[in-house]
Amino acid sequence: MKLTFSGFEHSLDIQPGYISVLQVESVTLFTRVCQSLLGKEPSQLGEPFTVWNDEGKEVSARNAFLPIANLFNLPWQDRGLVSALYAQIDKHMKEDEEIRQKIEVTHQELESLIVNLGLRMNGNYSFGLEWEISQSLKAYSFGIDSSDAVTLFDNLIRFIEYIHDICYKKVLIFVNIEKFLTKNELLELEKHLFFHSLSALILMQGNEKIVFQNARYLCIDQEFLELFG
Repeated sequence: MKLTFSGFEHSLDIQPGYISVLQVESVTLFTRVCQSLLGKEPSQLGEPFTVWNDEGKEVSARNAFLPIANLFNLPWQDRGLVSALYAQIDKHMKEDEEIRQKIEVTHQELESLIVNLGLRMNGNYSFGLEWEISQSLKAYSFGIDSSDAVTLFDNLIRFIEYIHDICYKKVLIFVNIEKFLTKNELLELEKHLFFHSLSALILMQGNEKIVFQNARYLCIDQEFLELFG
């Protein structure tokens, strides 16, 4: 995947398992870049950009990126993540015939009990939709068991594991993540992303050099000169 800003000379290559870093010294330009990548409406675009997949086709930012602007408020309940979780549970159920049959029998027993309760009333009551496991998961608020009783870094690693479990393919966008993690934690994060073949884009403001082992960098200084590598 390539991220291309109309005002930049170089594109930023984003690949699974690797961190890509976009570092901007100018606060004004950095703000415009964040406005563009994190904004939800076209009117909020600060620095126009396009995203291209590996086949050379343009894709929407909404389908390409998962913004994480605040490490203290990770998007555990993002609708796309929850849907991917339900789809993964459904896949595992269909792959295990014994468990699938047990789940369906249990569900039929539950429906039968509820219908019997309806017989005590004057009207005719029944279930109107064909059952799917995602409906039960949603009804019982099934989801990741996130907890604040861990360090910020441990919570982030749990989130990375969650992304991996549900086979989520969007690029994770982090903003100024180096302000909250140590150098060793950043390197550990890089290892987890590489091991799980997840893509990440880190947006950084300033000129402090953060060294990863296999990152791709696009740095823009105060004179708007680009250093690419």
